[in-house]
Amino acid sequence: MSIKNKVMMESPGLWENFNKCIADITEASLEENFDGNLCSYMVKDLIVDYVEPYMIFIIFCRLKEFNYSYKDRDKTLYDISFRFKNYYCVFSYEKMGLILSINTQDEKIIGDLFKKVNSAIRITNLLLNSVVEEAINHGNFTLENRSGLLRQRYLYFREKAKDLNPINHDRVKRLRDIEKQKEVIFNTQSMLDAYFSFHEHILILLLPFKEFNKSIEKVTDLLSANWTYKYNRIFNPQDNPVYMSWFNKLKYLKELRNKYAHGGFEKKNGSFFPHIEGVGIIPVQPPESSSGIYSLLQINDIHFHEICKIINEYESFLFESNWKLPLTILESGLDIRYDDEYIKRLKDAIKSEENLESFLEFEFEIIDRAANMDW
Repeated sequence: MSIKNKVMMESPGLWENFNKCIADITEASLEENFDGNLCSYMVKDLIVDYVEPYMIFIIFCRLKEFNYSYKDRDKTLYDISFRFKNYYCVFSYEKMGLILSINTQDEKIIGDLFKKVNSAIRITNLLLNSVVEEAINHGNFTLENRSGLLRQRYLYFREKAKDLNPINHDRVKRLRDIEKQKEVIFNTQSMLDAYFSFHEHILILLLPFKEFNKSIEKVTDLLSANWTYKYNRIFNPQDNPVYMSWFNKLKYLKELRNKYAHGGFEKKNGSFFPHIEGVGIIPVQPPESSSGIYSLLQINDIHFHEICKIINEYESFLFESNWKLPLTILESGLDIRYDDEYIKRLKDAIKSEENLESFLEFEFEIIDRAANMDW
C-alpha cells in the first residue's frame, strides 16, 4: 500500500485538512514554463522558515503524487515542477542545497508559498506518525553514529581534569588549592557523565551484532532503558565472569557519577548525615540492598588517575575481545542500519579483517557518491 493510500485510510480528517492547506498548489510539468523566465533562490538564503528537502519530496511526490525527475543529472537529486496560484515553480535539490525557481520576484508571493508548505509539513508530521512507527517496529531505520563526537566530549573533560590534577597524590598537597580542587571534581564528574553517555551510545549501536527478534524486542525499549540493562543485553555478564567483573568496576564509577546526575544527592540515604545522640553528626554509606546494613565508614572518592586506569583497561579488554571488529565499524563513524539485509551484511563483515576492510571501503564509497551527488 502506498503512503498516500495508507494515510488516507487511517486519517481521513487530517488528509482533508492537508488537501485544503495546499489547494493552491497544483501539478505542472517541466515543459509548461513557456517563457523560461525563472528566478532561482537558495531556500536557506530566503527569509522564510526553512524546509527539509525530504519533506518537500514526501509532500509533492509521495502524498500529492506529482511527476518529478529523479537523479537525471549529476549533482541533482530531484526536480519537482508545480504551480502556486498562477506562478510556475520548481523545487530542485542539488548539491548546494534546496533551490526554488519561480517566475516572479515578488517576496510576498514567495513568502505565501512557504507558509503553505510549512503548514502542510505540520500536518504531514501527524499523517506519517503511523508510517514512521511501523517502519521502526519492523527495524527499518538507521541510527546516527555519534560515538566519535561523544567520545571527544569525554576526552575533552578528561584532559581538563588531567591538566588540573597533579601527578603527586598527596591529599594535603592536593587540597591546598581549593578552587583548583573544585575544578578537578567538576571536570572529573563531567568526564564520567560523558563517558557513560558514550558507552550507552555504543551499546545501542552494537545491538545488530547480537541475535534479537524484532517482533518481540523493540529497539526503542532498549533506547529508553538504563545503562545496566543495556550492558546486560549486549554482553550477558551473568554468563561470563570476565564481563561481570568489568560490569562491577564500571558500576562503581557510575555511582560516583550518579551522585551528581541526580541533583547532587546519592541514592536512598547516602546523602544523609544522621544525628547520633552523644556523638554528633556523622556520615553514612547506604546499604547495597534493602536488607543490608549502613556503614559508618565513609568511602573516599577514587582518585582521578584510578578512574582513567579502569576505563583504559576496560577499553583495551574490549578491543582484544570478539567485539574488536564491531567496535572498529563504530569507530569508523558509519551510521548503523537495523533492517535485516543490512544486519546480515554487518555480520558477514565481521567474519574477518579482510571482509571488514572491503565492507567499509564499499560503504564509504557509496556515502561519498551520495554526498557529491555523483549518480
